[in-house]
Amino acid sequence: MEYQEFEVRISRAERDQYLVEVLRSPAGETSTLTKLPIERAELHAQLAELRLPFTEKIQLVEMGQVLYDFLFMPPIARCWERSLGSVQAAEQGLNLRLRIEDTELAQLPWELIYDRDLERFLIASLQTPLLRYIPLPEPVLPVSIRPPLRLLLAISSPPDYPPLNVDREKQWITEALAHLFHRNAVSVDILESTTRQTLQTWLRRDYHILHYIGHGYVDEGIGSGNLVLTDESTQQASFQDAETLSYLLQYSSIRLVFLNACQTAVTSGTEAFLGVAQSTVRAGLPAVVAMQFDIPDASAANFARAFYGSLAEGFPVQAAVTEGRKAVLATTGPDFKDWATPALFMRSPTGVLFKQRTGTGIKVSIGGDVTSSSVVTAGRDITIRDLPEDQRSGGKYDIHVEQAHGLVIGDSARVEQHFPGDPPLRAESLRRQLRIHQSNLTRLEMQALEYGQADVPLWLLEEIKFTQAEIRRLEEELATPATIETVPELSQVRRILVEYFDLEELRTLCFDLGVDFDNLRGEGKSSKARELIAYLQRRDQLNRLTRYIRQLRPNISI
Repeated sequence: MEYQEFEVRISRAERDQYLVEVLRSPAGETSTLTKLPIERAELHAQLAELRLPFTEKIQLVEMGQVLYDFLFMPPIARCWERSLGSVQAAEQGLNLRLRIEDTELAQLPWELIYDRDLERFLIASLQTPLLRYIPLPEPVLPVSIRPPLRLLLAISSPPDYPPLNVDREKQWITEALAHLFHRNAVSVDILESTTRQTLQTWLRRDYHILHYIGHGYVDEGIGSGNLVLTDESTQQASFQDAETLSYLLQYSSIRLVFLNACQTAVTSGTEAFLGVAQSTVRAGLPAVVAMQFDIPDASAANFARAFYGSLAEGFPVQAAVTEGRKAVLATTGPDFKDWATPALFMRSPTGVLFKQRTGTGIKVSIGGDVTSSSVVTAGRDITIRDLPEDQRSGGKYDIHVEQAHGLVIGDSARVEQHFPGDPPLRAESLRRQLRIHQSNLTRLEMQALEYGQADVPLWLLEEIKFTQAEIRRLEEELATPATIETVPELSQVRRILVEYFDLEELRTLCFDLGVDFDNLRGEGKSSKARELIAYLQRRDQLNRLTRYIRQLRPNISI
């Protein structure tokens, strides 16, 4: 299902009033002032009851109605209803995207919003998912991957904390995902007794998702969200603060973090980004799913099974979360809060984190003969490395690509996937890996200095040597010329945008490309088109625009 956005910003105005603004919706923008519909003491009492192990549906409904009455004052409600009507007619969904700038309100369980007229919780419908949006200036683009989704399951249960049944934790998640293993949709590696060092080492590998099972808390005294890891030396609890965790994740291949730990979605009262989930998104991660209440293993397993299954099928992350909620609801019913416990924090504009790539290679036809080959470039001409010497005269041949999903680069010892028309994706991936290794090398060298020149342990020297070798390899690959898709003259691209797209279509095109239309300078269509081209050109992403134009306007020559 495709989604349009109903983006709402909530900020404190004055005294007990709050400003609620609809920043974007199919029905336009609006704003209003509002107050909490009940006293703060009563609200906090209701919230405390929800944190108890057992709840009743009436408690969830009461909290949900309070949140609905606060958010959907008449101007907002009318805009919401018109927007719903618009997307329903187009058979689309409507993301309720909350930008909560007040730290007290950020602690509330907005996932419980309850529409008394429809007599249902909003997030129980696939059409109206809710996400907590954290805006950042850089756009988030989906990463192209070839299945399976690679998941790192990190478990931490230090002996001086309430024990987790590690075997049971491994069992429920592997059983929950067994059907995905058989389809090669998901693979899982398990890291037990997670320490800072082992987590850092494993994050250097090419994982897509980090799934943490353990303890978490927010230290109100120093205002820091933490995960509880295991100290490598003492095997006792070691606190991994959210800021340091965000550094580890910042340049990794991780696109999604799943935090199955008590309080990992709780916001400290002194700083909105001090919760673990918020900090990791602020560091640049596209999405985090975090538990805001304790959740039983059975419900966590049901959620994970449906969530990861939907994600592997290409669902946007918000739709995958809704599928997970529905799976829990079908098992526990609405009396338990388990289905509303996962909170989604996101900065991806569409929720699409991964672009699934299919196909296992190519067949190249030259002069009627089909040759399966190692190839080094992508585009209309492909260099064939392993043809007989007498057939290599020009080095390049006009070819017919029988299977155009992907091209295999390299030899049998080292095989990578490259895709026609997307060389910037390969370069972006290599640069990201290079940044990771350079950052790791700096940390490793600092660790070595702490030991002194004569006492550096062998394992640390080996890590430094390995990291230096990886940096050299990546620098060599980046220096190797890559085929760049032919891009037309900038003036031609701008002329096509101005002549063949109206202003609203240009806005939609920007949204699909992950570019904030309103931040492009200028007012008219011509100015916006010029700024869009300049923005993408600065980021070596102009080919994305030209491909999209060809897709939307196939009859135009570009």
